[in-house]
Amino acid sequence: ALVVLGGLLSGKEKQFEVWRNILKSMKWSNYEAGNQCLEILALSYSCLPYHMKLCFMYLGAFKEETEISVSKLIKLWIGDDFIPQQDGKTREETANDYLHELIQRCLVQPLLPAHKQGFKRVRIHGLLCELARSEARESRFFYCENGDAVSRAEGKYYRRLALHTKLIAFHELSNSEKLRSLLIFPGVIESCVITVGHQALRPFSRAFCHAFFLFPLWGFQHNILEQLTSMQYIRVLELEGHERLACDLKSVQSNLNHLRYMSLRNTNLGEFPFPESNFPLLQTLDIRGTFIRKLPGILESLDTLRHIYLNWRVSLDIRRLTNLQTLHGVIILPNSQAERNLMALTNLRKLRFRTWRGVEYRPESPNGFDIDRYNAQSSMGNENHALAESLRQLGNLHSIFIMMPFASFQPITSDIVQAVTSHEQLHKLKLQGRVHRNLLLE
Repeated sequence: ALVVLGGLLSGKEKQFEVWRNILKSMKWSNYEAGNQCLEILALSYSCLPYHMKLCFMYLGAFKEETEISVSKLIKLWIGDDFIPQQDGKTREETANDYLHELIQRCLVQPLLPAHKQGFKRVRIHGLLCELARSEARESRFFYCENGDAVSRAEGKYYRRLALHTKLIAFHELSNSEKLRSLLIFPGVIESCVITVGHQALRPFSRAFCHAFFLFPLWGFQHNILEQLTSMQYIRVLELEGHERLACDLKSVQSNLNHLRYMSLRNTNLGEFPFPESNFPLLQTLDIRGTFIRKLPGILESLDTLRHIYLNWRVSLDIRRLTNLQTLHGVIILPNSQAERNLMALTNLRKLRFRTWRGVEYRPESPNGFDIDRYNAQSSMGNENHALAESLRQLGNLHSIFIMMPFASFQPITSDIVQAVTSHEQLHKLKLQGRVHRNLLLE
């Protein structure tokens, strides 16, 4: 609590009146009841701007001391429309500023060493998590079930619900027409899942649900997933880690006009689950760790798309995705249109791609290429001038990872290295392939 108080004072003007007002705002009479820590923490929370209060309360949905990915957290904040648009800044930059302010106030603990772009993971202390949940429950912003009973009369006012132990709590709240966000975390009792089944989710077809988080849950039932797709006002769909999705969603038709965030990462899906849906507001798509080979053509023309994480199997036409900030897992073939179209993505911050010469690319092949048809001699002699020129135009790059399979035959040429190292904002460069020693010395 003293650390949080210090974080609060560090951001205040060093004037007598300012500090005296903070002193007066403390409810010292409650100290005899043992509420000193919570009073100090609540004071720091009350001084937050409105949008940052939403972001802080959102952290209460996670379990205390849980490591939270900063990249994902920021995208979830944006997907749930907590981050306003500011002149001269992207929403991601504004969200990152909010997170750093929470860290500065000691309301969030950073993990892992920091780099130029900030921390990779954070967590929230147990007392602060309790505060976030208390404030969220009082304002009916979020209800976090953690073993406590909740009545239907009480729950109908909540728009966001997080479950940690009992799915039966969701069954009690399932008739709430105001519910917009649902988070089901690992550890929810399996017997409750089997008992409730899809009947618990059926009422949500009429709910104005803005976000649905489905964290890894052992024994999850197929028909439940089919019901969630009827939530036509859903904004966030998080299905990461559910390996039993292979047969659940591939034939589902759904209207997802309000969807902003969708993660199918590390599922067994072999087909994109919503082939006929439109995604006019989609900002983030993650299909890493899937077997999906084809995406709907509508995704290739979305000007709202900011972050796309592919699986090295999908061929994507990127020429109209000019607002992309993250492009991960794409294959860029030599002398291809994609190689030339890359230069149009001037807003890119993060880029991760594979390229090779002398190897015939075959999407139907298990590894994506035909190892029997390569030409080592041609790959040794050609400079990647077109690729280098495209990379040279991406002046906003912060991070780039270039992979060249068959390292014995695929050299990473000097023009590529010179192109990416010329960017002033670049802070992370990773090359996988054969690089001549003299080039590294240069």
